[in-house]
Amino acid sequence: MLAFIVFFVTQGIREVIVVHLQQQHDKVDRKLIRTLVDVISFISSGAVVLFGIQRLGANLFPLLAGLGVGGLAIALGAQSTLENVIAGLALFFDKPVVAGEKCVFGEHEGIVQSIGLRSIRLEGLDGNLISMPNSAFSQLQLTNKSRAEKILFKHRIHLSYETKSHQLKSALDQFRKLLVDHEHTLEAGLHVRCVGYNEYSIVVELQAYIDTGNREEFLLIQECLLLKVKSVVEEVGTKFAIGV
Repeated sequence: MLAFIVFFVTQGIREVIVVHLQQQHDKVDRKLIRTLVDVISFISSGAVVLFGIQRLGANLFPLLAGLGVGGLAIALGAQSTLENVIAGLALFFDKPVVAGEKCVFGEHEGIVQSIGLRSIRLEGLDGNLISMPNSAFSQLQLTNKSRAEKILFKHRIHLSYETKSHQLKSALDQFRKLLVDHEHTLEAGLHVRCVGYNEYSIVVELQAYIDTGNREEFLLIQECLLLKVKSVVEEVGTKFAIGV
């Protein structure tokens, strides 16, 4: 009787947790929560049953030995499944990514759709749905782009060899002023340098961190900066190299 009470109480707690997460709009897999609490329910109920049998004076050693051997056989047969379950729980508790976040995993990039008990589902940039075992995903190098506080703006522009020395210096000064004065650039890591010469051009490198983690906002700021770079090149009277 007590085992049934424990089981139903834990089931009630499970539903309370799920409803609370829904009200908080928490981006977690409800199925994962339910499964985790179900496992706890069965373990707790089983422990109560075994305790009751022991109180009645029964010898639990043969039963526990049988359960141990059976459990070992099941564990060996379901090794890959257990690896995925453990990796899924690690993803749930560590939260390197959650549903709705964009990430780079290995050589791929996509948006997390859901994290289940066995696998994670992501939508690739091409719109295709990617399903990957949790154990395989957890072993990949992971970059969470949605939690980035800044994105690197870094470009090399190639000026024609017809560019005069005073034009190059003027262009460098104006590029530097452009990045320093922009409201979304950060001072740390900012530089504008002439970094070399190649067969066709004078190479100038522009670098600055943009104070946003939003990819679309970054692309808009980057576009604005690149348009102004072109205006500077035209204003100083030089041009971009051809054939680079």
